[in-house]
Amino acid sequence: EGYEGYDDGAYDSTGMQQVGADGNKDMVTAQIEKSSDENGMTVYICRACTYSSNKKYNVQEHVKVKHLPMESSFECLDCLQRFHSRSSLRSHRWRLHKSSWDR
Repeated sequence: EGYEGYDDGAYDSTGMQQVGADGNKDMVTAQIEKSSDENGMTVYICRACTYSSNKKYNVQEHVKVKHLPMESSFECLDCLQRFHSRSSLRSHRWRLHKSSWDR
């Protein structure tokens, strides 16, 4: 598709390793702690901050958006806007650039 993310191996201000926007799942998952709340329900916690959710996907997306640099991103070839995830880019292109969707 021509949209590439990359991992520059850098670290952010929290000491968390920055990972490429291509969704390097092992690295993103390493930043997520699985725990249980007071009712025994599974909760996932971001190790870089206090964000938590009962849905692992929500915490994975949080890590990508809040703890990744924009330079590790997907760029729209039509307007050059940058996105943290391939799915965000695809949604953007579908909404704003339908005429070039097949490119």
